[in-house]
Amino acid sequence: MRSLVDHDIDFAALETLPNEEVITTLTAVTGIGRWTAEMYLLFSLKRTDILAVDDLAIKVAAMELLGLAERPTPKQLKDLTQHWSPHRSAASLLLWSYYGSLRDKTAVPL
Repeated sequence: MRSLVDHDIDFAALETLPNEEVITTLTAVTGIGRWTAEMYLLFSLKRTDILAVDDLAIKVAAMELLGLAERPTPKQLKDLTQHWSPHRSAASLLLWSYYGSLRDKTAVPL
């Protein structure tokens, strides 16, 4: 919390920044990593092209969906899903749901 206060982030200004600038701004805060910043982009800023390539559920679901022998690395997943742009946020939600069905439980973080 102290780091968040110390960084005095203008959250209203984040709405107009490109995705990578938002990620850079948020990850400067101690305790906020890339995944958390991507979730902020996806759920708070409603960005349409966010795929959290470090998310385990997304990796597992993509592996199954794409017929891969093993979980993809973040770089591989980014490359494999580039053609899903600019709709990767919808793909994230679908992959979380698919992961839930693979595990016979709900996995959509809503």
